[in-house]
Amino acid sequence: MKMKKILFVVYNFPPAAGAATQRILKFLKYLNKFGYKTFVLTVDKVDYPDLDFTLIEKIPSETEVIRTKFWTPFGIYRKITGRKSDEKIPVAFIKDNHSSIAERISVFIRLNIFLPDAKIGWFPYAVKVGKRLIEKEKINLVISSGPPHTTHLIAKSLKRKTDIKWIADFRDPWTDIDYYSGMKRTKLAEYIDQYLEKSVLQSADYVIAASEGYLKIIKSKGVKNKYEVITNGFDPDDFQNIEYKVLNKFLVTYTGNMPSTRNPENLWNALEELVIENPSFSENFEFHFAGVMDEEIRNKITQMKFYSNFIDHGYLNHNEVLDLTFNSHVLIMIVNRVETSKEILPGKIFEYIASGNFVIVIGPEDGVSASLIKYVNQGITADYDDKEKIKKTILELFEKWKRKDLHKIFSPQKNEFTREEITRKLTEIIESLF
Repeated sequence: MKMKKILFVVYNFPPAAGAATQRILKFLKYLNKFGYKTFVLTVDKVDYPDLDFTLIEKIPSETEVIRTKFWTPFGIYRKITGRKSDEKIPVAFIKDNHSSIAERISVFIRLNIFLPDAKIGWFPYAVKVGKRLIEKEKINLVISSGPPHTTHLIAKSLKRKTDIKWIADFRDPWTDIDYYSGMKRTKLAEYIDQYLEKSVLQSADYVIAASEGYLKIIKSKGVKNKYEVITNGFDPDDFQNIEYKVLNKFLVTYTGNMPSTRNPENLWNALEELVIENPSFSENFEFHFAGVMDEEIRNKITQMKFYSNFIDHGYLNHNEVLDLTFNSHVLIMIVNRVETSKEILPGKIFEYIASGNFVIVIGPEDGVSASLIKYVNQGITADYDDKEKIKKTILELFEKWKRKDLHKIFSPQKNEFTREEITRKLTEIIESLF
């Protein structure tokens, strides 16, 4: 069988950090292992909200990476809002509470002018270079991964110009993405965005989504196509060199960013009560946080008694996050509290599962994240407002820890979610197109 060549069109790529980057890196790693030749078309500048330069080392040597020029409006946004030229702009900045007129105007422009997203300025550069690359290398397949969903428009144009096969990978929804929840957009902007979304669903040869919930949203658009779920996962290789540590404190850990839509108020309240009511818990408990926290959340919890047990690691690279995840007792998973919360399946939940630690999901008890944790039998889900369940669960786990009876959980089901198995499923879709 002749080796097939695959081109990934992605914006999130090392040194960009996050689950989006991990998804692509692992696809590349195992597609190369399975005998495919891989290429990546991405951007040449570093304008990502989170950076992890250690990930550059994880790019497979067999993969050819092509970086092009691109343009985003963030430079203008920084100038008119008085921000520093190198200040990072979070992906969901439009959900923040903006006090200045300049910021509110900027958000309006982003929501209604830059469609489908602020990365649309990459489109002409990527299409030009991508077309040339496809023709030169005789590439067989393009896989676009979004958000940003500009990647799909690039792939759509490449398909039209070269008649190449194309898989559109939705890591998150498009017009229903969580940070659009509650945002006001003009009817024209909504119409254009929905039109672009449907045009991608109609043009792609196959559409994959990172969760059953996301696929449900995508299918609700009423476009007939071939659809499949390809979740995120974990790579056992990432855990091989982590040293097991004997911990003298009961560690509850949260990794990842915490915007306002992910504020676990009743977790804070539960911890506050436990610290006040239980001296032993107060003396032996630590809450570890690794990521970027919304300032309003931080200002509130700094006034609480449990904050003296709060360890803020700030930003950690991926290897450091995995070390902290593995060397904890309880892991907190918070699902964004938005209209589509039942459908959200964060990528980091798979690495939580890989750690073998007990996971407390705070979110809808009938959501896809809850279903996964139940399936692997590795934790519980508590509704956002169920302070008593959160408190009771943490206290029970603490008491087990004190008795030296809190152990790693071995879940046979988790092996279904290794990156190698997930990529093997992707190869079945790839081969079905030829």
